[in-house]
Amino acid sequence: MLILLFIFVALFNAVTPKYSHHNESLANKLYNEVKILCWVNTWPKNHKTKARAVKETWVKRCNKYLFISTERNNELGTIALPMRQQHMYLWGRTKAAYSYIYKNYFNDYDWFVKADDDTYMIVENLRYMLYQYDPLSPLYLGCNLKSSFKQGYMSGGPGYILSKEALKRLVTIGIPSRKYCTQSEEGAEDKEIGRCLQNLNVTAIDTRDRNGKGRMFPLAPGKHLSKMSHSDSWYSRNSRYPFKVGKNCCSSRTISFHYVTPEAMHIMDFLIYELNPFGFKHDEDHLPVKK
Repeated sequence: MLILLFIFVALFNAVTPKYSHHNESLANKLYNEVKILCWVNTWPKNHKTKARAVKETWVKRCNKYLFISTERNNELGTIALPMRQQHMYLWGRTKAAYSYIYKNYFNDYDWFVKADDDTYMIVENLRYMLYQYDPLSPLYLGCNLKSSFKQGYMSGGPGYILSKEALKRLVTIGIPSRKYCTQSEEGAEDKEIGRCLQNLNVTAIDTRDRNGKGRMFPLAPGKHLSKMSHSDSWYSRNSRYPFKVGKNCCSSRTISFHYVTPEAMHIMDFLIYELNPFGFKHDEDHLPVKK
């Protein structure tokens, strides 16, 4: 697994711009123009392991981050909401989290990103993708999976993103009404929020790059770099779009992976942000055209 992780990041670095002074100014520009709130769904048993690794690595690059749990943890600064801890109540936890975020942070940010405590995100690439979209439009982005409803839903593992308008519709119209959202606390949160957002006329966006390569992945990097096991075949059956396994698996602007261990988070963070192969010159330093 770790060998595959090293290989992935080496390939990623070979085609991804590092921060020259010019590119760093673009990253700063995006930081100021694409304002992201990231909230991490975590559990008390993971506070000192997975959640700590998230705090020490990628989440600090969001404009604002929140760890939402059922218990207070001073090191993480968790927001303790009155939610049930069992996995079967994830939909209830998600509704509570978004309601809290809307009440306290809606006016300050443009995009609202949900991640698990074993998600790893490259936030600069997330901003790069979001730059072209209007947060006042009802939009929903992530790794799209097929479902019984037309738009499908975004896999919860690699995280998904709601625009400002999508969050407003979800909390003020969707969550209070059985016409739009399941009123039970039980259910798969990613599938239930996908169904609810479709009912609210929130558009699911294709997050693949211009070459048709995915940017948000529900498995660990090694799974996408090598042949997937039988236990991972659910992804091939349910992915809305074709995908490849191997060195061409992923966009050079990849955003996120799921099932990333705390150790692997620190390795990825070092290899992506600190390791810089000598002699490489990158010329992709322009922003995408706004839609």
